[in-house]
Amino acid sequence: MREDKSYLDQLFEPVIIVNQSKQLVYYNHYFSTFSGLSPRKIKKIEDISNLFTSVDKRIDLISHFEEVLSSGHPFVSKEGEIQFHQSSDIINCVVKINKVSDEEYLICFNDLSIEKSIYDKYRKQVEELKVSYKQLVHADKLKSIGELSAGISHEISNPLTIASGNTEILEILLAEQVGVESKEDILESISNIQNSLLRINKITLNMKKFIHEGVKQKKFVSVKNLIESSVSLVASSYERQSVSLLIDSSTDISAYVDELAIEQVLVNLLKNALDSVVQSNNKKKEVSIKASSREESDSFTIEVIDSGNGVDKENVESIFNPFFTTKELGEGTGMGLSLSSQIIDEHQGSIKLGENRKEHCSFIIELPSAEISNYLEIQAKISNIDTSSTTKVLVLDEDYDHLNFFIALNGERGTSFIVSRSASKSLDLLENIEIDKIIISKNLHSKLDIKKVSSLNEKIEFYLIASEEDKKIKGIQGYVSLPLDKESVLTSLSIAAGEGHEEEEV
Repeated sequence: MREDKSYLDQLFEPVIIVNQSKQLVYYNHYFSTFSGLSPRKIKKIEDISNLFTSVDKRIDLISHFEEVLSSGHPFVSKEGEIQFHQSSDIINCVVKINKVSDEEYLICFNDLSIEKSIYDKYRKQVEELKVSYKQLVHADKLKSIGELSAGISHEISNPLTIASGNTEILEILLAEQVGVESKEDILESISNIQNSLLRINKITLNMKKFIHEGVKQKKFVSVKNLIESSVSLVASSYERQSVSLLIDSSTDISAYVDELAIEQVLVNLLKNALDSVVQSNNKKKEVSIKASSREESDSFTIEVIDSGNGVDKENVESIFNPFFTTKELGEGTGMGLSLSSQIIDEHQGSIKLGENRKEHCSFIIELPSAEISNYLEIQAKISNIDTSSTTKVLVLDEDYDHLNFFIALNGERGTSFIVSRSASKSLDLLENIEIDKIIISKNLHSKLDIKKVSSLNEKIEFYLIASEEDKKIKGIQGYVSLPLDKESVLTSLSIAAGEGHEEEEV
């Protein structure tokens, strides 16, 4: 019998053959190596029930074997951990059982221990790379702040000087016990102090926000505000270098982005543009940043244009590569454009070199419109929602502040909030996932096909975002009152433990 099966000894896969009584009748050489059992120990094994122990209970050899006996069909187990008797090694493997004759069955052990070891090592390396990447991003921010610190210090010192001067004026006026006619001078001095302090506060808040390592979270933002916030961080550096910085964002555009990440990209581009202009001998010393909408492609662009010398032709293909820099050693990390490209990719957008000539070099960022970007995230989010243990709430509103409120509320008390500005697209969402509740604005409530929603899910509950005078609409299970408040919203949705689903007003 062994001669008939000698070809199995040539396999680099552990194999045994058993009869219908579960008795071991053959094993190949590799099985002895795989199991760690000597031939003498293997011969003492009476039947396969004494062969190994399933460490994680995922491989039940006897049960699997009996299934093949009764059905006659091959069987492949799940991946599991086993430990052969009289061996200390735990092996990760898959067991395959197949009928080879009327009396005998072939059992193969697919050893996954090496693959698992390689995978674990690879996963560890990936995690280490993620940490390194995060550190690089933060280091790039720190370097930017370091480069801008002199200008920011100057930016802060100016309003401080104004505030200090006005306090001296107030002291003089009050010491002289001035009359009513000097009241306007006092109020003007107080106003100057307040404006100066507000200016300092805005600068420091922008710095703190820029350098903060926050959790990545997209939200609806104004592109105009995004540009102005980025410009505020570099404006003083431009002033010191006598370079004009022009902003053209007359058409306010809404975006659905990670605000801090996009701000970092814009600061990188504005810094590079400033360096290019300063290093050139061109008379024109100017950088402009402008945003424009592309309705035909449901996207918008932000373009940074400088009057420097442009990018050398031999460097065009390399500018987005990690660690590529044309600056002197120690002056640049070479990570600015590489990190910017990574961030834009994560937003399903693109960044590219536009016109590239002397006195006119541009970099163009193109990102999906707020609605498209939000919809793409919703589609990705749906596949990750645990439908069995999560209360799923669809929020329909055209007010960005309201939507951002619910985005920030996501995950509270086991609740997943999916936000959208489109009544029509929400029907697609309702066909893909079973929504428990809908929070909807008065305007979108009039646009939503309620009958269609009910046909998709008759148990769905509606909650209206409403002021007091709006609380008269029929078919509403509850109301979410304005202004929005976390505890009030969660209470009105009956999410708090032990609450029912009765109609509520908050």
